[in-house]
Amino acid sequence: MGTRKHLSLNGQQSSPGHQRSKTGVTRCYPVSGEILCKEGEWRVLVLDPFAVKVISSAVTMSDIMDLGVSLVEDLKKKREPLPKLEAIYFVAPTLDNAKMLCQDFEGKTKHYKAAHVFFTSMPPASVMQKIKGCKKLVSSLRTLQDANLEFEVVDSRTFVTGNAEALGLLYGEGTEEGSSSTDREIKAVARRLATLCLSLGEFPYVRFRSPHGSGLAGLRAHVPGRIASAVHEVLSDMTGKVDQLAGQGSSDLVILDRGIDPVAAVIHEWTYEAMCHDLLDMRNNVYTYEVETNSGKMEEKEVILGENDPLWLELRHLHIADASLRLNEKMAQFSGTNKAAKARRNGNDGVIDTKDLKGLVQSLPEYRDQLSRLALHIDIATAINAKVRKERLDEIGTLEQDVVHGDATSKDIVSLIQSMPTIGSSDKLRLLMCYVSTHQERLDNARRQLWSKAMQVSSEEMGCLQNLECLGVAVSKRETGERMKFSLRKPKKGVRREKIGAESASSWQLFRFVPMLSDVIEEVEKGTITSEEYPYVQAPSTSRSGARNHDQRSSSLPGFSSARSVRSTWTKRTISSGDDKAPADVSNPHFNPVVGKRRLIIFIVGGATYSEMRLVHKLSQSLGREIILGSTSMVTPSTFLQHVHSLTEMEDVSLSF
Repeated sequence: MGTRKHLSLNGQQSSPGHQRSKTGVTRCYPVSGEILCKEGEWRVLVLDPFAVKVISSAVTMSDIMDLGVSLVEDLKKKREPLPKLEAIYFVAPTLDNAKMLCQDFEGKTKHYKAAHVFFTSMPPASVMQKIKGCKKLVSSLRTLQDANLEFEVVDSRTFVTGNAEALGLLYGEGTEEGSSSTDREIKAVARRLATLCLSLGEFPYVRFRSPHGSGLAGLRAHVPGRIASAVHEVLSDMTGKVDQLAGQGSSDLVILDRGIDPVAAVIHEWTYEAMCHDLLDMRNNVYTYEVETNSGKMEEKEVILGENDPLWLELRHLHIADASLRLNEKMAQFSGTNKAAKARRNGNDGVIDTKDLKGLVQSLPEYRDQLSRLALHIDIATAINAKVRKERLDEIGTLEQDVVHGDATSKDIVSLIQSMPTIGSSDKLRLLMCYVSTHQERLDNARRQLWSKAMQVSSEEMGCLQNLECLGVAVSKRETGERMKFSLRKPKKGVRREKIGAESASSWQLFRFVPMLSDVIEEVEKGTITSEEYPYVQAPSTSRSGARNHDQRSSSLPGFSSARSVRSTWTKRTISSGDDKAPADVSNPHFNPVVGKRRLIIFIVGGATYSEMRLVHKLSQSLGREIILGSTSMVTPSTFLQHVHSLTEMEDVSLSF
């Protein structure tokens, strides 16, 4: 695989990079026009740590260098003056950053010839006052603009605001009384979400999950509503100030919270991309593996899994069994058709024909690239399957699915865990969370004692289960009258209905679970989402709303129907569409949405999962509608467990920006 430079502050080459698709979320990055320099000029790009995350999520160091940037510098560190070069500053609009910006142009020698300053969002009055008071900086200013870019791109349909601690700050212990850190977090999330809308040129109708359906009371219940109101306020203030900002109602924004579906955050998701993040402990999409060099030695190699890799695009949303089969087929096809592969395979059996030598040499670069990609993904699939077998995850996953769909009880959980003495604490906790989230108000003192004795559930693990109450899950059994003290109404029964046909060509036993986000998108698409459950910040006019609902209404999501239970095994399908092959990847970002269908932005406070990310890709394609998923962060089961565990231990955390 080709090696590219990933954006860093010291200009050094880092992990092999990737180029984001300039569609969907990423197309709103004005990289070549507003922020970077004109052709034929060389400039310095100065970033703060926050801006580094924003920029590096969309472009690589190579992309920036190609546009005339000779050096990338850290605003927070001491830098050598380069008075012959102009500098482009892309920084957060904080008073500290403004002070450091002024320092670059004070003194006898200016750091740079001139300054082009782009703030990630609209600067407050204190920042503008500081800049105005620095005469040397003002005289050197060539550009002063807010770029409205405070989100990080995950893939072509997914973004995050980078508020990784949002779950604890907004739902943790002490939230009920309110705190300055909670207020700052809500404002930060809202501001960053608003920059996504501004970058897309959208002023959406903003809706949010009603506190009456959350199972929560107090400030926790109003988090989605407070963020929704703050987003609407920012967009209202920006009307007329931002070019090409559409009028209100150009799209839909629905703000949810993680409590709507805690199961999706812990259940084992059996698709390729999700398992990479769940089982292989990847950080920032970087996978580390060993390769053999030409000298025969083994060396460690890092690669960033991204949308520039066509094989990753093809595999990422497939069930791991289908992905493994697809890789085997590709390897066999590659060995049979590539001249270089044939030569390597038959090298010990005979001499290469001279007339094929030219074709062999010509195929070598392509051979190396294809073989490298295949080897990478075969290594990944092998590592995943090995961990599944070693930890008996297929048994755990099957029971998780049965529990969630009402086909198994807590007795089945006790039986499985007792038969697996080496089961890890994380897997045990995930299984129990699936149960308490879908069988609410079942955990009383007797059951706690039983679980502690029969399954060796520690007090720490029990506390983590209990912390789901902070997200609106009624874990503990309620006494008469106690429920109203905790929540505004009794939560709905959590056992899920199954949706068959969503993965009709690849319906494995471990592919039954569908996130609750599917129901929300279905209701939006059909026009049946109610104002009681998802009120507007500012409702559209009756006439427009009625027309809108009529335009959006459809009979149902394609391919979904209700059922009770579907049984199958790891290697056998029970549902068939007449095609034994796995479905083609439907996550292609280059699709044409149906004319008249408005863009839909779904935002989840507290973290989005890779199963939800896959769902958005699939429904965008099947519904012919552009759907974008956003969240405060991406969560894996392990990070979600960490956040839930800390909900009753949160200290007052201040934002870095």
